[in-house]
Amino acid sequence: MHPSLLAGSAAVLVALYWVLARRRPSLTATIDTQAIAALNRAQIALMAPAQAASEPSLQPVPCLDGMVPLPATARERAAFRHRLAEQLAGDSAQRLAAMEAARRWGTRQSLPLLYRGLRDVDPAVVLAAAQAMERFRGRSSTRPALPQALPRNVARTR
Repeated sequence: MHPSLLAGSAAVLVALYWVLARRRPSLTATIDTQAIAALNRAQIALMAPAQAASEPSLQPVPCLDGMVPLPATARERAAFRHRLAEQLAGDSAQRLAAMEAARRWGTRQSLPLLYRGLRDVDPAVVLAAAQAMERFRGRSSTRPALPQALPRNVARTR
């Protein structure tokens, strides 16, 4: 092989490696993320009043005894769980009210909320969650498994 041909092919390979190996700017480096975040916050602020008007109110509805009515339908139960989860993110008075509402509700669907209440920093909330969980301690409400039928050839195995 001719030496100039060998040197030319080596130069082409070095140039090709240099073109392929150089760093390209990433897409995130060229985008102004602060401007996008400001746009998102502005859009959310514009949507918030419209959503508040279209969604049903998640605020507690007072009854004659001053307590929130317990949910009856599946949609009401989901909204009630959501409201209790939102109250658990509030101050200690709201968290304590959420534990009391979960205790009054008394279904197994409130157990995840009660477990969160057991890990709370406020001792009153932890106590209310523990008292609400007393209902679920002891025997489970699931039926015990029925004894399985023995195989037909059980006489041969004994």
